[in-house]
Amino acid sequence: ASLRECCWILEIQILKLTTEHDCINTLFQQLRSTLGSQTLNSTNNPHTDPLLLTTSSEPRPTHLSHPKVQFWSHADYKAWKESPEYHASVRGTMPYLEDEDGQPISASELAEIRKTLRTGWHELVDRRLAPQSWGQLSASGCKIFHSLVESTHPIFKLGESGWKLNKLVTNDYASWKRTHIDDDGNPKLKGASSEEGEKFGQEDKAESADTKKRKFESKGKGKAADKRRKGECF
Repeated sequence: ASLRECCWILEIQILKLTTEHDCINTLFQQLRSTLGSQTLNSTNNPHTDPLLLTTSSEPRPTHLSHPKVQFWSHADYKAWKESPEYHASVRGTMPYLEDEDGQPISASELAEIRKTLRTGWHELVDRRLAPQSWGQLSASGCKIFHSLVESTHPIFKLGESGWKLNKLVTNDYASWKRTHIDDDGNPKLKGASSEEGEKFGQEDKAESADTKKRKFESKGKGKAADKRRKGECF
């Protein structure tokens, strides 16, 4: 009788353990399914998307921390364009783009920046955040784009409210969009992007007409002044 009781007790314990095992296994499968779903959707979750998180502990530059930056605000740039210094200056095709010392960037650096811009636009297309016009860009799209470009080219932090990046992108985005995105925001078939690349390459290598004109006028004024001085010597 004692042996039968022991067997009966063991059977009950086995049944209990089997039930607990099945319950734990079910909970584990549910947990794994939930975690897998969160991983797949992480790029659309603002709380886990690395491009929407502020990972840098360093404070953003200010005009006080970088006093050599000439165009900290768009108003500074507009005032400079209305000054006599603008007509005598040679700062390239994008005079408002400058380094920490206030010096204009090179044509090669501008070319690299435009490559990054195109990468950022493709990122917006992949996330279905690409706008029909740059002024229609959503807040999350703006944060993603600025985060991507500024992390690669910190010079865009040297300005108030990201105005330099917005100014550069506003004109370039329209032509890029015509080549790469349809009216529904979907990517077009590949093939016609070479024209855009040639256009950007020409812009990067050549100075603007205004810049050339200012150089010519400045050179002409210098020659005229030399002639006057020579006349006075005689």
